[in-house]
Amino acid sequence: MTIVLAGKPFDSKFELLSDGREVTDTYRGRPIVSTLRWDGDALVVTWRSQGPDGDMTISFRYALQDGGRRLRAAEQIRGGGRDQDNLWVFDRP
Repeated sequence: MTIVLAGKPFDSKFELLSDGREVTDTYRGRPIVSTLRWDGDALVVTWRSQGPDGDMTISFRYALQDGGRRLRAAEQIRGGGRDQDNLWVFDRP
């Protein structure tokens, strides 16, 4: 995955298990603990990391809508000097 912020790309790669078990890895020298699990029809992924600005948790809840023609991704960021909620909706033509 590559996210571009202010023209600067940030590359990341994660390998997750969909049974809810925690996976521990290191990203840019920081430990990250992640989980991926089903909550009904929604897929929920959570990453917990430690950084210079304190602990941070990022979670996404992915759900298909409209018979699979729309993907709703709700993101929640807590800690690390910021708290924010984002919502993305992707429509299939």
